[in-house]
Amino acid sequence: MTLSSYLLYALLSLATIAQSCRPSVWAVGLSKNQTLDNHLRIVDRPITIQERRSEINGYTASIADDDKTTLEAIRKDPSVGFVTKIHQDYFRKFDEFIAAGWDEDDRDFYEHMLYPRYQWDKLRFKDPEIIETDTGRLRRSVFSGDI
Repeated sequence: MTLSSYLLYALLSLATIAQSCRPSVWAVGLSKNQTLDNHLRIVDRPITIQERRSEINGYTASIADDDKTTLEAIRKDPSVGFVTKIHQDYFRKFDEFIAAGWDEDDRDFYEHMLYPRYQWDKLRFKDPEIIETDTGRLRRSVFSGDI
């Protein structure tokens, strides 16, 4: 191997390490009768909230993948409807798409995205703690609240 090959390998290794050290972004949806302040009191752990999201009555937060204690504390709040890992720019891309609009011909394809439950249903479906049953979708720990 040449020196440039070693340097390239070292740079790629550092990039991989840096990527793995970056916390993940999680979307947390709360029932409509829950407030963020009450939820954070129940969780009783420091959480780096990136932004509040009204369409899910919740927030996005930076939480390391290996911080299972924080994720479990969030899930212990019975008013939590879902805890889903999302891309860093998930909501930004969605907001930009909605703001840009679409042609009238495409209205049937995209109009459902404007419904209040759209993000809730989409993110809840991705929560690995929610299981499918014969009677519908259930959360392993009980969700008590309205969305």
